[in-house]
Amino acid sequence: MYFIWILLYEIVTITSHKISQIIGITYPITTISMVIYVVTLLDWLKKENKTHDVAFQKIDLKQLNMCFYGIPLLALPLFNLITTENHTISVLFWVWTLCVVTVEELFFRGFLYDLLAKWNKCGYVIISSLLFGIFHFINILEGKDWIYVCMQVLCAFVVGICYAALVVRWGSVFPCIFVHFLTNISAGKVSVMEEANSFTYEMSGLWCCIGIYAVYGLWLCKKENRRGWNFHA
Repeated sequence: MYFIWILLYEIVTITSHKISQIIGITYPITTISMVIYVVTLLDWLKKENKTHDVAFQKIDLKQLNMCFYGIPLLALPLFNLITTENHTISVLFWVWTLCVVTVEELFFRGFLYDLLAKWNKCGYVIISSLLFGIFHFINILEGKDWIYVCMQVLCAFVVGICYAALVVRWGSVFPCIFVHFLTNISAGKVSVMEEANSFTYEMSGLWCCIGIYAVYGLWLCKKENRRGWNFHA
């Protein structure tokens, strides 16, 4: 059934974008379509009693101190804010972005959490991270430089390791949705650097973020391995 939801997502995304191009209006159509899709998906998860299985649940208030674990994940949003400008300030865009990251986190972390984590938690972290990284190759279709896209894929992979390890630790995808949302809305359309230096600057920044996430991800995995990769109670 998870595969059907993924297929429906692709159909809704492609159809809404085509309709938007035809009528010349972007966010109203795509946002409404995504809201309807997400509400329907969450309603299905609730009716099937799968919200716990896919880790779509709030964090226990007693575990709020663990939220400090997620601070290193703010590296990329901060890098985006520093290096780009002309950020999209639109309620429709923010709602659309929230819907998209919620779906992506459910697909790459939630669904796989249900399918893999109960059998092999370490395997869940690796596979979900690989798929999340490979998914970002789609940016090549938007005409972006392939070297930069490869860096995005690598960054997404190491970020995915952190996200997946935290899902195992917290038993919830909510923190990942929050950070993923910040990462996407903080990405501006124009680099603040001069054109001649912007690409080199962005690449250097991505390498720094990758380094931070790699060290952080290894630390999380080592910590969880000591705990025996136990589920959050």
